[in-house]
Amino acid sequence: MWLIVTVTMVTMLMTPAAGQAFSVLAHQAVVDQAWDHTLLPTVRKRFPRATQPELEDAHAYARGGSHLPDLGYFPLGSHLFTDLLHYVRTGDFYQRAVNEAGSAKEYAFALGMLAHYEVDAIGHPEATNLAVPIIYPKLAEKYGDSATYADSPSAHLETEFRFDILQVAHRQEIPNVFEHSIEFKVPRDFLERVFQETYGLKLDDLFVNYDVAVNTYRWGFRSLINEGTGIAWELYRQNIELLEPGIKREQFVQTMSRSDFIKEFGANFLEPSHFARFIAVFGNLVPNIGPLRRLPFKPLPNNVQQLYFRAFRNASDQYLKEITALENGKMLLPDLILDTGERARPGAYPPTDKAYSELLDRHARNHFAHMPPALVEDLLRHFNDRDASLRFVDNRQEREKIVQELNQFEAAVQRE
Repeated sequence: MWLIVTVTMVTMLMTPAAGQAFSVLAHQAVVDQAWDHTLLPTVRKRFPRATQPELEDAHAYARGGSHLPDLGYFPLGSHLFTDLLHYVRTGDFYQRAVNEAGSAKEYAFALGMLAHYEVDAIGHPEATNLAVPIIYPKLAEKYGDSATYADSPSAHLETEFRFDILQVAHRQEIPNVFEHSIEFKVPRDFLERVFQETYGLKLDDLFVNYDVAVNTYRWGFRSLINEGTGIAWELYRQNIELLEPGIKREQFVQTMSRSDFIKEFGANFLEPSHFARFIAVFGNLVPNIGPLRRLPFKPLPNNVQQLYFRAFRNASDQYLKEITALENGKMLLPDLILDTGERARPGAYPPTDKAYSELLDRHARNHFAHMPPALVEDLLRHFNDRDASLRFVDNRQEREKIVQELNQFEAAVQRE
């Protein structure tokens, strides 16, 4: 049963530059917790003519929005897609989605993405970044009391996976993320429009097959639920039985079969058999985990558990405050680095600078045509301090390439 989990972790680690989610389950849990008393009334208020079936369907789109920014971490995903949504013009992207939604499902989807923005921006600095040095004392010696994803991708990956397991065990205290959770939906046309208006790129510019990528993510989420509930039962059984007296293993552990998944969602996803080959190659990226070996997890220390639950509550509270500000026409999202919760600025965080450079390169391939004016201004502003924005580049040839593209970009702007 541990193969899928091991493979999921390994394949996610294949992207050292990609930011990591605070907790896969936390994003959706915040949405589910707020749905009945806040999000549904908010959607109904903006779209009073929405039918009851449309409103019921909107919940699936809100869940889809909470997952979507992490799509690039999974096989067939786009690393740049996820990097942009975590590091570059983040406030502009999520604000634009909320403002431009034209239907109940689009609005619900945008509100779900807003939850991802809030949970990551709070969960990372208040929980993950503080938990990593506690769990890994050697990292504490090197980085102090806080270690970012960029400092140690593998440590963050394992910590956040363990957060997911912890949340599964406390499903009575945090919303039940199992029922219908895999049925999340994504309005592709709306997503593509908002993404292109923000970054000047189409989804097909980044994804080999977007639809298969979404279903592969869905398969990975199904695997997390199935395998994660099994691990949670093994690690936190006493806690679970206290929270849910009389519960049996077969009632707690989820077991959606491959055939049931295909029946409901189709077979257009990258199957585990294709993942397995990655273990032999990349298994050494995960400490103490090799091919087909059991995950060496123990229950998280109590102080780390408290970090997680406190951050979850704070993120939920901040999310509700943003919804209130939105309804009052006062929501204004800053461009945050979602790994740190800090405002994006040149030289502040290497993955951000790298994402900006990759975005520049994408537009250089198209001779900087059809770039949104706001994007042009943002790129000029970010690269105005070249020493800071290119500090992450160690390779001389890579640096020369970026500088050349910057010169071409500035020349193209001057010609217009």
